[in-house]
Amino acid sequence: MVEHIVMPQRKRIAIIAHDNKKAELISCLQQHREVLSQHDLFGTGTTGTLVEEALNLLVTKFRSGPLGGDQQIGAKIASQELDIIFFLIDPLDSHPHYADVQALLRLAEAWNVVCGITTTCIDFILTSPKMHESCTRSVYLAPVLPRIEANKRKPLVHIVKQRVPVVNQNSKLTLPQISQTRPILSSIECTYISYAYQIAMHCEQLQAPIILRESSDGEVPLGSRKVFTCNAIGYPPPTYMWLREWQNLTSNFSSFSYFEITSAKKQDQGSYRCLAKNDVGIVASKTTHVTIWYFDGFTSNQRDQFVSISESDAVVLQLPTISSSPEPTV
Repeated sequence: MVEHIVMPQRKRIAIIAHDNKKAELISCLQQHREVLSQHDLFGTGTTGTLVEEALNLLVTKFRSGPLGGDQQIGAKIASQELDIIFFLIDPLDSHPHYADVQALLRLAEAWNVVCGITTTCIDFILTSPKMHESCTRSVYLAPVLPRIEANKRKPLVHIVKQRVPVVNQNSKLTLPQISQTRPILSSIECTYISYAYQIAMHCEQLQAPIILRESSDGEVPLGSRKVFTCNAIGYPPPTYMWLREWQNLTSNFSSFSYFEITSAKKQDQGSYRCLAKNDVGIVASKTTHVTIWYFDGFTSNQRDQFVSISESDAVVLQLPTISSSPEPTV
């Protein structure tokens, strides 16, 4: 995608030079003072001060390079507030902020800014007829799209095309293929805005269900109420199915994360579990054992027993059969 940036007739020029190059830069600029007086000047650290004193022209000054001046210039480039850069680098000396220098030059190249890195280049630029007229530079921009993990999910892409006067009516936008190398850790909305188009990309993280809370074993009196719960997280949100002894209690998966026994019966006793499912996977909760308390009394007729035994003899007593849960103790 191409963005066209208009450079006005009064251009904005940034001036930078390393210590061993300052004198050479000042000597070069003094030859073009009349041209420079027709433009807005910016400078870093002592370079800006020296240019201001030598040319008797107003210079907007930033911090010195090692203290962030190069980064300030880079920010001006990215915000389209600079048109030309004069940067004399000392190739025979080391610099502690060399990474900042490289970053600044990279931004200048990315935004197609006019650069003069030698006094010869500066002479050619300042003597060019384009210094006295408005002109346009083209910036080739590629949408910065999020990279998603392979075979994980498909992004939903919504493209909104807005026409502006400089764009031809037949202009088209081609969305590049998405690189699938880096996972997205959460739901992300990515928006890329250019000169003519706005692209909004919505990417969703998919996650298999994970059960966070489930019911524990319990004992319920006959006729009482019992509620089982199973809370799970995941994306898309999971649905639930309840089982007793691996037999379905609900016909289909639903959004209900609980199952209720309104009035406990004997046949409700057993092992319960929950299945949580979404588009990514399915998981089962641990087994919850439920005991139903009841007492039906004696299941056989009880009659008095009269037993005669001799001293030191053993005797076996026939106790009545009792239907209850839990089992009675004697």
